[in-house]
Formats: sequence, structure tokens, C-alpha cells
Amino acid sequence: MFNRIGNDFKENTILSCGVGFWLVLIIAGVLALILGSLALNPTFHNLWIKGFRSSNEYVTTKQTLLFNLVDEYNKLEADIQELQTVENSDNIISAKRGQQIALYNRIKNESRLLNPDQVPYEINQFLNSH
Repeated sequence: MFNRIGNDFKENTILSCGVGFWLVLIIAGVLALILGSLALNPTFHNLWIKGFRSSNEYVTTKQTLLFNLVDEYNKLEADIQELQTVENSDNIISAKRGQQIALYNRIKNESRLLNPDQVPYEINQFLNSH
């Protein structure tokens, strides 16, 4: 068919769209479905997080981090004990006490990321004694 000007006339219908259009439409639909289901049902995400946090690598890494943080806390305590014999070291002692508070809070927060039975006994003792 020809339009009024005499050029080929193509009906502008959805059926006349090319393969690329349909491919993009299908991919967009699948992505929307996946993202929508994840947004509406966070159970899958929670299960993934739970599985990740119970993996041996995660637990071992967190336990190692906790021991390193406690060691750092104890080194600061030793520095404070040493500085108490030095005159005019109150500002330095105060700064180191602030660092200890920050380390304690981090140890407490990092230990909460593990199941209670995965937190080493020594770390629980440290948290209970401070």
C-alpha cells in the first residue's frame, strides 16, 4: 500500500516491531519480575545472608578479627599503664582510653554478627569483664 505521498506504507502496529524490540522487552520483563520478587519477598535474601554468615570462612575470619581486636585493646591497656608513670601524659591516656572504647564497641558489634555459639569463649569473657 501507498500513503498519500506515494511512499511505502507500513502499519505502525506492535506486530511490526523488530526482533530487537521484543528481546529488550523480554529482558526488561524478566528483570522486573526478579527485582519485584526480591523486593516483595526478602526471605530469599535473608536465607542467603544466613547461609553466608554460617560459612566456615566467614566464621573463621570474624573470630580472627575478634582476637586481633582484643589484642589491640590489650596493647592499648599496656600503653596506658606505662604512660601513667610519665608526667603530663593525661591527654595521651585520654586518647588511648577513647580508642579502647571504640575497640570495645567494635568487638561487641562484630561478635553480634556471629551466632552466639560461634563466639569464642575468650571473647565472651572479655566482653563480660569490661
